[in-house]
Amino acid sequence: MRRAGLLCLLLVLTAPPARAEGFDLGRTPAGLAPSLPGGWKPEVGGWVMYKVAAPNLDASKLYRMACTDRVEIGAKGAGYWLEMADAEPGRGSVVTRMLLVGDLRDQASMQRLMVWAPPQPPFEIPPAELAAAEPGSQGCSADRDVGPLCAGSRKRPLGSRMIKTAAGRFQSRGFKIQRPDGTKVEMWLSSAVPLIGLVRQTSSAGVSWELVGTGRDARSSFPEDVAVLDVAGMRKFSKELEKLQAGLSETQPRDEAHGGTDPLEGPGAPLPP
Repeated sequence: MRRAGLLCLLLVLTAPPARAEGFDLGRTPAGLAPSLPGGWKPEVGGWVMYKVAAPNLDASKLYRMACTDRVEIGAKGAGYWLEMADAEPGRGSVVTRMLLVGDLRDQASMQRLMVWAPPQPPFEIPPAELAAAEPGSQGCSADRDVGPLCAGSRKRPLGSRMIKTAAGRFQSRGFKIQRPDGTKVEMWLSSAVPLIGLVRQTSSAGVSWELVGTGRDARSSFPEDVAVLDVAGMRKFSKELEKLQAGLSETQPRDEAHGGTDPLEGPGAPLPP
């Protein structure tokens, strides 16, 4: 059953992301890379932490991004390890570690992906599975300011102003985006904020991100030993489990006194005395 649980997590992580400008709250951290705002500034040691609120969350959660290492990847040039972690009240943190090369708005920029959900051991998703994933920003153009800007959306500059958050005061540039569905997104970006520059983002749908912490002393939180996930074996296990469950259903004893249906399984059936 533990492997089945990991399979469900894998399916969530590799599902194609929804189309949305700015940050996409419908995805896990692993799927956020193609949805980052423009102005990616890889800086080893740089980190940011956001307070996130959304209608589908019982309480606000914290979301942390950190650039921990730089590596040379042959002809592809420099790659950067980016770690993302989110934590909701009452739930443990899920951490992802990605090796990114080039434009983060391109799904192909993700060369490696690791996932860690303590107390489970960390695992790495095979590169072949990443290559097979659908691009994260289909139908969107790469806007230099706000990242993916989907077809039919309109962007309007809001000028410059000082934005104050729990992390400090930041001189920021603002933009308002109107999506085809009528949703309005407002974001404020600052060159003083490491990695992605986001200071605050709000939307008419009730989703908000606000910077609550930042620094330049990030270190990796991942364990050194990370096993590559046996995706093919897990898929085989899942199919065998489905066959086993189907076989058990066919051999389930039937209660002839109730028309061949177990009274505990029938809709609205009374409990036996």
